[in-house]
Parts: sequence; structure tokens; C-alpha cells
Amino acid sequence: MTPVSTARWLRGPRHRHRWSRRWDRRRWRGRAASAGAERGSASVWLVGLCAVLVLAVTASVLAGSAIVTRHRATAAADLSALAAAGSAIEGRDAACAAAADIATGMGAEVVSCELAGVVAMVRVSVSAELGVVGHVRAEASARAGPVSEWSFRSRDPPR
Repeated sequence: MTPVSTARWLRGPRHRHRWSRRWDRRRWRGRAASAGAERGSASVWLVGLCAVLVLAVTASVLAGSAIVTRHRATAAADLSALAAAGSAIEGRDAACAAAADIATGMGAEVVSCELAGVVAMVRVSVSAELGVVGHVRAEASARAGPVSEWSFRSRDPPR
């Protein structure tokens, strides 16, 4: 090889390389301009996702609070009916007073109290504040009394 051909060989790849780099810059300039319009869109998506997440958590907490209020009403009705049935022998007024005491102690109020013999039927109401939803009221009723022989026998397995 002559020194001239060596020089051409060295000059050629460098020249092509420089040219390809320039061509790459020109080619990417157009893409960078279109990609620049979408810069920062990830933060918008993240803010939207966080808003949806906060909304879902808030709805779950409110639904959970409503369910807890319903369970409190059911428990208060059950225990009030048991207290009324336990004092049914003393009369209607004493039985309903016992039910009202239990319901008040559990944060509920007695809506109705009926006594048929020794069977007590009590209906209670529990109210709760659920923030944005507002004031919610849950009602529950329960019946308590002695177990009759017929209902006890119906649960026995057949022989």
C-alpha cells in the first residue's frame, strides 16, 4: 500500500462517520420536536392515578363505616331484645326499660318495643356521620324469648 491509499482509507470512514452523525442529528431533530409535545405527560398521568386512588380509598372507608354502623345496630337490637325477654316476667314497662338501657349503652335508641307473653320484639336505630355523604341511620330489629319444645325438636337430626 502506498501512503496515499492509506490516507484515503483513514479519511473515508471518518468522513462517513461524521456524515452519519450529522444525518442522525437531523433525523432526531424532527422526532425530538414531536416527543417534546409529550414531555411531562407522565406527571399528568400520575396525578390522575393518585386522584383515582384517593377516590377509591375514600369510597371504601365510607362503605366500611356504613357496614360497621349496620353491625352496631344489629348487635344493639339483639342484646336489647335479650334484655327485654329476660325482664319480660316483670311486665312490659320493665322489659322495654331494660331494652332501652342496653340500647343507650351501645349508642342506639329504641324505636319500638313490643312484648307478646315472654317474647320481646325490639327495633333500634343507630345514627352515624359519614363526612361527605352526611348523616346516615341504620335500623335493625330482633326477637328474643324462650325456646319452645317444637323448635328445639325440629333441629334434632332424624333417627
